[in-house]
Amino acid sequence: MMEQPLRHVSTLKDALSDDKRPIALLLGAGCPSAVRTEAGEPIIPAVDGLTKRVHDAIAKDQELGAALSTIDGHFVTDRNAPPNVEELLSHVRALRQVAGSQEARGVTSALLEMLDAKICSEINAIVDVHLPENDNAYTELAVWIRSLAREFPVELITTNYDLLVEQALERMRVPYFDGFTGAINPGLDLRAIEDDVLPARWARLWKLHGSINWFLDDQRGVVRGWNKEHKSRRLIHPSHLKYQESRRLP
Repeated sequence: MMEQPLRHVSTLKDALSDDKRPIALLLGAGCPSAVRTEAGEPIIPAVDGLTKRVHDAIAKDQELGAALSTIDGHFVTDRNAPPNVEELLSHVRALRQVAGSQEARGVTSALLEMLDAKICSEINAIVDVHLPENDNAYTELAVWIRSLAREFPVELITTNYDLLVEQALERMRVPYFDGFTGAINPGLDLRAIEDDVLPARWARLWKLHGSINWFLDDQRGVVRGWNKEHKSRRLIHPSHLKYQESRRLP
């Protein structure tokens, strides 16, 4: 029974120790839950917890709560399981696209637009947290990357919208490239992404579903900035269009 796990551990050790082999790490939705508060609670809830908190916050608003109840009814009518927050946002955006300036399945275009913004706003409020100063998995990962001398850069691929990776890398002074260039209001540099000629010691960070600090600027396109500085649409992509909207496919 122990042979298979030991074989996987051996393969993993070989991959990590070979400095001439490309390596990419996928940080999934459960990773932030590994970082705990002093009370032992995850600093960011898993998808189920995130869904409940977003749903409860919207339900407190009379108008949006009624629209959300109607949308919940769509999943019952269609005999689908209750949606998580990503499925909910995907459904809202699909309806908004169909509705145009009218309504779709009993919800007006204006309410769908408001729901989209409210869901993204609540996600931001929940996942925009400070990475604890004590030892944690994110900091240890950053220290490991900093200590490497590899032929190819370490690539970090994540589906999360939070800024925990960025905080850890910057705290440990690990240089990284996430597709943006600039100091005051960085913009997306597609050519830099495609050419990929930065030194191997620069880690690459790819956020497949967007980020709470990405915004769609009418004139400059996708920009990165502080949440309080922007009133533009926040780019969170848990939708049926997320792969078309993401900046590149890894």
